[in-house]
Amino acid sequence: MIRMLKQRIITASILAIFIVTAIFLFDPIWFLAIFSLFILVGVWEWIEFFRVGNKLRYSLYLFNLIFILIALIIFSEQINVLEIFPLTYYLKDLLFYCLFFNIVILLVIVPAQIILYQNRQKSLISKLSLLNLPVGIFLLWGMWSIMAVFFLMEPVYYKYGLLILFLIVWSTDIAAYFVGKKFGKHILASRISPGKTWEGVVGGLIAGIIVTLSAVYFLREGAPSFLRITTLEIHDSFALALLTFNSKELILLSSITVIFSIIGDLYVSIMKREAGRKDSGVLFPGHGGVLDRIDSLMAASIAYYVFILMLFI
Repeated sequence: MIRMLKQRIITASILAIFIVTAIFLFDPIWFLAIFSLFILVGVWEWIEFFRVGNKLRYSLYLFNLIFILIALIIFSEQINVLEIFPLTYYLKDLLFYCLFFNIVILLVIVPAQIILYQNRQKSLISKLSLLNLPVGIFLLWGMWSIMAVFFLMEPVYYKYGLLILFLIVWSTDIAAYFVGKKFGKHILASRISPGKTWEGVVGGLIAGIIVTLSAVYFLREGAPSFLRITTLEIHDSFALALLTFNSKELILLSSITVIFSIIGDLYVSIMKREAGRKDSGVLFPGHGGVLDRIDSLMAASIAYYVFILMLFI
């Protein structure tokens, strides 16, 4: 147990350092390219949950690979591929449609799956197994779209909006794990993930709120001069819009993000249980696969983006 915890801490620390470094030091298109690799591995792990033939498995993966390569080429503006692939002209609109379709998934389909599964009405899950395959891929693409939209709309300031998103999800996961281990008595969803407790949820929620308020205050007031952002920049930037939010709005933003991070975690846990697997993969020591690391982020990122967009508009 101690060895497993040590592996989790080391792996999580390395990943966090790498991601923060990539956000602030890498060219935006390289950050998006690196994140795309995680998405592609996540897509593969998701497809592996389902009993589909090799032809469908490889066709789905090849489609996702080609689409993401085309998107990266367009965003990098290295090559004009519009004449070769005319449909790519509508790529940006497609990303926005993908995001709004994900809102329906997160507000209707995923919560219904969680409630029904927890109540042992697994027959519906089985009937919807073919639906769950594209739903997971849409959620992964929705998360990728968040990164791409931040990059497209805010090539200078996107890093700040993404950093706070990652900080909320990471702090929630860490606090929920340790608070749940120490004080957890009331199981959150016994038939989905017996290790998660309501006490852990409360701990994660409090941590997410504190980290959000602290991060926003730091960027507005306490950051070194080379990081501090002017009032003009804040009001003209979508990625910095959350820096204009008052305390109530920031608490609501972080709370919604935390709640949906838990929903994403539970949904992936259902799929793992149905597939008879403890982890989605073995890429990260002590953590499992890519989906085990980004399950919370899949849903949280969409909720986070939509809430900021609603207040910004």
